Amino acid sequence: MADSKNAGSSSSSTPVPENAHVQELRLIGFLSRQAGLSPDATRISAALSAHAGEEPLERVAAALPSAGLKADVCRMPLAAALWQAKASLPLVIHHEAAGFTVVVGGGLFRERLASFDGDEKTFVVSRTALVQKLGLASAQSEVEVAFVSPTMPPEGLKGRDDV
Repeated sequence: MADSKNAGSSSSSTPVPENAHVQELRLIGFLSRQAGLSPDATRISAALSAHAGEEPLERVAAALPSAGLKADVCRMPLAAALWQAKASLPLVIHHEAAGFTVVVGGGLFRERLASFDGDEKTFVVSRTALVQKLGLASAQSEVEVAFVSPTMPPEGLKGRDDV
């Protein structure tokens, strides 16, 4: 999605509300910590500000590299996306009414969601409840999602030159 940015758009478009910026900053910080990385809030904030005129999921995807992460963004049925979500490849969904939702795993009819607003706990919801939260007609409805992964392994997993 970040590649589809309108070349004619300007950075003087409608500013992002402060609470949305804070939510996006918390989201990226959470995803970074989940990947074993140490997020730099100042760097992430600057990256988010540089993409202020973009859609929320597009803005987050564009800012993820500032935290050592990347996003594979696509549009697919919710049910298909949920099958691919796991702790090592969290799924981020944005819906205007519900904000950001992070799925870190699931099963046949239950999904494990992550809270990233401070406590960083996970909780299980039914697929039906998730569909309702997102305001979708069914689990077969298409949604824009981002699968998030590290661009490089955390420091502890990198090869050592000094060995």
